[in-house]
Amino acid sequence: MKRCITRLLFTIFLAGLTAGMLHAQCGPGEDTTPPELSCTPSVTLTLSGAPPMTYLPATFLDAYSDNCSEPFELTFALSLDGIFIGPALIVDCDLVGGPYTLEVFATDLQGNTNSCQLELFVEENPIVTIACQTAFTVLLEPGATTFLYPEDVLAGTTDPCQSSVFQISLDGSPPADSILLDCSVLDIPNLIYSVEIVDGPGTGNMCWGFLFVAGDPDVCEQVTISGQVFLDTLVNCSFDAGEPGLAGWSVEVTNTQFGLSQTVSTDALGYYTAVGFFDPNLPNMGFELSLSNAPASILPCGDPVVVPVPSGASSVTADLPVTLETDCQALWVDIGAPTFRPCMNSTMTVQYCSFSGFLIAGASVEVTFDDSLSVLGSSLPWTSVVGNTYTFDIGDVDPADCGSFTVSVQVNCGVQVGESLCSEALIFPAENCDSGASSWTGASIRVESTCETDQVRFTIQNIGTGDMAGQLDFIIVEDVVMYMSTPFELPQGGQTDIFVPATGATWRLEAEQEPGHPGFYEPVAWMEGCGGLNTPGLVNLFPVNNTDPFESVFCLEATAAIDPNDKRGFPYGLGDERYIEPNQSLDYLIRFQNTGTDTAFNIVIVDTLSGLLQPGSVRPGASSHDYTFETDGNGVIRFVFENVLLPDSTTDLEASQGFVKFRIDQQPDLPEGAEIFNSAAIYFDFMDAVITNETVHRIKEDLLVLSVKEASVEGLPVQVLPNPFRQWATLRLPAGTQVEHGHLKIVDAYGRLVSESSFQGQELLLDGRELRAGIYVFQLFDGQRWLSSGKLIVQ
Repeated sequence: MKRCITRLLFTIFLAGLTAGMLHAQCGPGEDTTPPELSCTPSVTLTLSGAPPMTYLPATFLDAYSDNCSEPFELTFALSLDGIFIGPALIVDCDLVGGPYTLEVFATDLQGNTNSCQLELFVEENPIVTIACQTAFTVLLEPGATTFLYPEDVLAGTTDPCQSSVFQISLDGSPPADSILLDCSVLDIPNLIYSVEIVDGPGTGNMCWGFLFVAGDPDVCEQVTISGQVFLDTLVNCSFDAGEPGLAGWSVEVTNTQFGLSQTVSTDALGYYTAVGFFDPNLPNMGFELSLSNAPASILPCGDPVVVPVPSGASSVTADLPVTLETDCQALWVDIGAPTFRPCMNSTMTVQYCSFSGFLIAGASVEVTFDDSLSVLGSSLPWTSVVGNTYTFDIGDVDPADCGSFTVSVQVNCGVQVGESLCSEALIFPAENCDSGASSWTGASIRVESTCETDQVRFTIQNIGTGDMAGQLDFIIVEDVVMYMSTPFELPQGGQTDIFVPATGATWRLEAEQEPGHPGFYEPVAWMEGCGGLNTPGLVNLFPVNNTDPFESVFCLEATAAIDPNDKRGFPYGLGDERYIEPNQSLDYLIRFQNTGTDTAFNIVIVDTLSGLLQPGSVRPGASSHDYTFETDGNGVIRFVFENVLLPDSTTDLEASQGFVKFRIDQQPDLPEGAEIFNSAAIYFDFMDAVITNETVHRIKEDLLVLSVKEASVEGLPVQVLPNPFRQWATLRLPAGTQVEHGHLKIVDAYGRLVSESSFQGQELLLDGRELRAGIYVFQLFDGQRWLSSGKLIVQ
């Protein structure tokens, strides 16, 4: 957290008497009595204007006096949570919260000092005003679409910290980050848009206005396309009597004239319906259909399927045959849970599906639970237990069939809030249907981690059928800073061990996979809490679930009381900016809880996807309850829980909670700096929507470019006191060490230089006032000679 101070000198001069107090006459050296001062017990500061705002010590004092009346001169200073911040407190949005311990110091001319303390809170003005334009017009070109955002129509808002989130709706539609406008709304009078605050201070404020979409209505013709996704058991690319429809499959429908895409879901019998708009005066009226989230190997009849629209037609039909895998046991599994709280129970769900066109006999799921989870029971009996690994026989799995089971677990009472609990599900037979590139050598790299007495062991193995073709690289990350990067090369069956100290850091190893390797597995291992736990919650900053379809890894931090209706995007991303790399798939977890006073019968979750995500790539995942999945042409996905009968939290706290997961891909090769925002609306029966928090990810290439090992050289240890710190710290060299031409560089976790300064002697005062909260690395030089480096933590 950034703290700001000023270099103003705050000195108060008073002469004679202070009201109600008598003071002695003091000459030089005669005064040994410290000043008297009394702090207001508790102060709440409100950011009502444009921050930052400056407050002098007198703001926090009820009274003060000195023993001497001539001269009566006191110098005041402040400290916040034990960190000296100088003669004034500057409050900005980063300081919103509390309580903080603020201490006021008073010093007289003779150097006598006294202090008092108070409790400090900082809040943002809870009233945020918004105003909309009374009327707003959008000009739509033929064949074009555009998004309407809240900021387009807002006429003004007062929000000092810009913490409020605004959403827009049109004619009563569910609030969303934006509205897609196409030719279907041309020239419709009296369209009403509304903008409301859905998060942060000012919740409940809203404004509205009229929207008019202008354009040529003669260039807009509506066409409906419908059909069935079915299992082509005769493998002749056409529907035959008795061939079953496939429920819950996603069909991506692309308008070939304008390139607009939407994704729709099949119903219980495999039928789908979509609507498109065309300009009858232009060529290429038609649809392109694909099952984009299905393996290409199960679509031998062609993918995509192009369906032309004849002139004057208002509807067309097209069926999509699916043959599934005929020579591969293609199984998929996912695991998840809504929350983990120390000493409390939680219910984990394992979901699985088959993409094979034949019955898979004797399937089983092996679940390895985190060591901090104790299994209490399950809806499907387990057949064996080895350590914390449980095996569940799911029996025969029919073609294109899906199923699920739940496991009740208890979180151990010794788990710290913020500690990551990771579990893994593996479905058997675990067969990879991808044979790999022709150039693949057969080498297969796997990694694992082990916490030993005073060190962490990372093991890299080649478990494949051939030797590696050459050297590959691995990196080790300590917390969020690269610790080391080294090449390796292993023969078939070979392994290498790497050791790092058990310091309580969160360690992570990433290794390259052999070129041409089949499937999606990326060699990654991590270790949190070996030798203590310094900074919890770092595991999910990086991807943990880049695995093959038959394997699923789920990590979630233990929490105290939380908002029961929220959303998380995995990986979280690095830093406050939440940086992730381009083309990294995202896993979203939406959690819900019935906090009302009666049973919830039906729940609908509406998620309006960012335009930087591919709607056709959505892969619905594990959930606490059965659901149907739907999408529409505006990039909106829906999870519908019918007859869920979710009890209220006062009746059954554990059963009142639920969750759903899904995975989605980014649009290809997004540029650096692109921002992906996402939130969801949760509808309980006929109640108003509960809006989740908004997740954010920002694209950045080459996240870990810094290679600094926290160790000193030439026998020169360096102390940083305090560390972590907020505004000021002292960097101290060993006793007797004098630097003549000292130079200090501070770089962030991405290797960017954020500060540098020169100094002489043994100590240097570090100024962290302009640094955001996070982890940094200092590099110390004397002339051209490198002396030392180490880690800085700014709070």
